[in-house]
Amino acid sequence: MVTYTASIESIHSQEEVFDYLADFSSAVQWDPGIESVTSMSTGPIGLGSRFDLVSRFLGREVELSYRTTEIDRPRRFVVSADSEGFCSEDTISVEPRDEGCVVHYHATLHFRGPGRLLSFLWQLVFNKIGAKAKAGLNDYLNRSALELGSSNIPTGGN
Repeated sequence: MVTYTASIESIHSQEEVFDYLADFSSAVQWDPGIESVTSMSTGPIGLGSRFDLVSRFLGREVELSYRTTEIDRPRRFVVSADSEGFCSEDTISVEPRDEGCVVHYHATLHFRGPGRLLSFLWQLVFNKIGAKAKAGLNDYLNRSALELGSSNIPTGGN
């Protein structure tokens, strides 16, 4: 198992940031490793929402289909993807602050087959990828004129 954890403070409210991030198609705006994301669901973002993501990983194009597996607006959501060589799970929590909020991002990769024998090397690679995504998310969440996602996420836990 390989993990990456980061916390990012934002000048925007918990609700704004949660709605923006829960619409996982926003990842293309802040994660430089992601080339495209397509929302595959219609209607409000919620449990079961799907996002097809294309990323660049070690010079290769990797396609992943993420699904929202947990959502508790405006506090926490989880998206998961399963591929041939690994499964990915991203847990995003958003806490209110007096002025803005703080985002806690925890990503986990579980490798299958021979790939799991190289977890220590994958951890080094994942740390670099995570650091770039953290920097992008920090920059994006602290713009003064930020267009954060729509308010199409139902309130309450799902």
